[in-house]
Amino acid sequence: MNTHHSNSINTIDFPATSAQKNKDIVIALHCSGGSARQWRALGESLHPAYDMFTPEHTTLTGSQLRYQKDMAKIEKDAQSSLDIIDQSSARIHLIGHSYGGCVALHVALKRPERIASISLYEPCAFYLLPQMGSIALDAWREVERLANSIKEHCRQGETAAAMAAFINYWSGDGAWNKLKSEHQDKLSTWAPNAVYAFDAIFNELTKPSDFRNLGMPVVLMQGERSPISTQVVSAELRNLLPDCQSHHLSGLGHMGPLTHAETTNNLIRTHILAHTLTQSNLADNDRLTANAVNVAA
Repeated sequence: MNTHHSNSINTIDFPATSAQKNKDIVIALHCSGGSARQWRALGESLHPAYDMFTPEHTTLTGSQLRYQKDMAKIEKDAQSSLDIIDQSSARIHLIGHSYGGCVALHVALKRPERIASISLYEPCAFYLLPQMGSIALDAWREVERLANSIKEHCRQGETAAAMAAFINYWSGDGAWNKLKSEHQDKLSTWAPNAVYAFDAIFNELTKPSDFRNLGMPVVLMQGERSPISTQVVSAELRNLLPDCQSHHLSGLGHMGPLTHAETTNNLIRTHILAHTLTQSNLADNDRLTANAVNVAA
């Protein structure tokens, strides 16, 4: 499998070959603070039946660190995926984890007629919470506290403290202290991007009713050990999405696609295979199906 990088899009089998091979395209969007490497094992398991793309998210550098809050938009991170879709006639399978799930949902709402399936692991669609009323109040306050804490630490130049709050929230108390110092240093330089991601989510204008227009099959995965915020969002999406199959995964937390990649990748692969129609894909799918393991919810 040859993987290369172009315009912040990591690709497997570059798109020019897609129309010739008549393959479906998989677009996999990683969590904030992560990278396209998150999906490498999944990409290897889907190759050569699918062309896979793993766009990167916005990374602020230099003067960009001082941006206006209203300039943070999920649509900016969605543009690479929309470009891939618009440059191909292939059917599209979207995958998204955490912030990447927000981007995947945004893309699906922009091009619903092109999407064959969506696989989501705890999309951080926190913009839904204040639209849900009192049932989501505690979850919304929790997210606001986290975002404000990270923002204030960054404003004070305390980027390590900002990332400690970020990592401990998503991976559990004490997770930050378990990281090697060099990893902590790398994440600390990324801290302003965490602020940007929260601002982009809070600026999203999607309404709950918009999701009722997404009729494509969706698999929605959630870990039993995840924060209340993502649990509430996942429950709301289950109710809103017309064709949604959900899996509540025992022992997993919000970072399940990294800590339990085999479990989540098997569910994603099974979902994609079930909604693939093109003959070129199906010629390769016997091998993939033989390797796929159905994981009980």
